[in-house]
Amino acid sequence: MLTKKTSPFHNAAKAFAHCEICIEEVQRAKIPPWAYEFFYNSFIWAINQAWEFSEKGFELLNCDSVIGRELIKKVSLLRARESQFLKYVREARNQLAHRESIIWLSDEEPNAPEGIGATISLSDSYYATNRHRYSCVVLPSMSCNFSGTQIAVKPVYDKKGNIIPVPKTLENTEIDNSPLGIMRASYEYYGENFKALVGSVN
Repeated sequence: MLTKKTSPFHNAAKAFAHCEICIEEVQRAKIPPWAYEFFYNSFIWAINQAWEFSEKGFELLNCDSVIGRELIKKVSLLRARESQFLKYVREARNQLAHRESIIWLSDEEPNAPEGIGATISLSDSYYATNRHRYSCVVLPSMSCNFSGTQIAVKPVYDKKGNIIPVPKTLENTEIDNSPLGIMRASYEYYGENFKALVGSVN
């Protein structure tokens, strides 16, 4: 049964739920490379939406929570210029919208671009596609074996063409900068701030 939008944070919570689905899917033992890329890209969209919906929900409340205002201000500054990690996640979403891919797959680009993050090796798997899918005009239309495909996140560019390197730390703490590591770190960071923001007005 669907719930009604009774909270101004409803859309933010849904975006976090989308992030959770993406994380669960990329942790599956057997997933084809393009499915991994799909869930990573979807996550990048959703995690940015999650915080932007959080800010919007707080604005709609029009409340006098000093803690909430400080949280919004802090995260906005970090996203804009003070956190290499949050800038990277934000610009990755923008690059998806306007320019090119943000993830490297060894099957598609044999030579890894300079500056990629930590690689993940997809386990050997057997995957079958329905030959009547439109993706099969280009992608394999028969059953396929995937053997050790490498995947990693790429550096991204802002709208001025400046390179945003793949981050290695978040708030001075070293992180795993593989695709899954970026997903987990950004989910936890934004999730903790979302929890604090909701708590500040209850």
